Amino acid sequence: MRKIELVIFDCDGVLLDSELISCECAVAAFQSVGFQTDTHTVFTRFLGIPRRDMVKQIAAEGYSIGEDFTEKLEHSIVDTFEHRLYSIRGIEDALSRLALPRCVISSSPVSYVRRGLELTKLSSFFEPHIFSASMVKRGKPAADLFLYAAKEMGAAPENCLVIEDASSGIEAANAAGMPVFWFLGGSHIDLKRRPPDLVSKHPNRTFNSMSDLPDLIDSFRQEGE
Repeated sequence: MRKIELVIFDCDGVLLDSELISCECAVAAFQSVGFQTDTHTVFTRFLGIPRRDMVKQIAAEGYSIGEDFTEKLEHSIVDTFEHRLYSIRGIEDALSRLALPRCVISSSPVSYVRRGLELTKLSSFFEPHIFSASMVKRGKPAADLFLYAAKEMGAAPENCLVIEDASSGIEAANAAGMPVFWFLGGSHIDLKRRPPDLVSKHPNRTFNSMSDLPDLIDSFRQEGE
């Protein structure tokens, strides 16, 4: 049987159905500094990327972005959460059935993640095991955050299982030497417009319903190496 010591959950698009909210807020923020974009472009370029890196890329293209741009964007997203945020369908049931250690990793600040989990009543499944890209030198697609979370949780990287929704997260899990399941059931994912790159990203499983996750993990463990 394959040993799994830790399940590492991404936050946005895996626990919280928040990617569309974040994207719409980013579009409005970028347009305010003259960068004309749309939700499709932001999804394509930045899904799963730390916002600090996203902002650096736009600034490097010549747009005048103030020092408080990222902070204002975070506040805008969290404010919108208060009346629009929901959890991913089926995630609470899946977590209730999952008898394995778990943690959350996110490209967003811990305060952002914590508020999202509070609003969706998922905090009890994860507190205090929340890890942010702000804790490491490099965010996704680098392996740093995944390896940091594994070390803090006392798990060997090869015995971790990552649940991700973004290709950058799949790359990061691959770089960390961790098996990874690609969740494709969030409301932000349009499989016809943005089909997943299954060939180069190498997920161990793809799935569309969180209700299936506990059984998928069980079958994956039974397969062994």
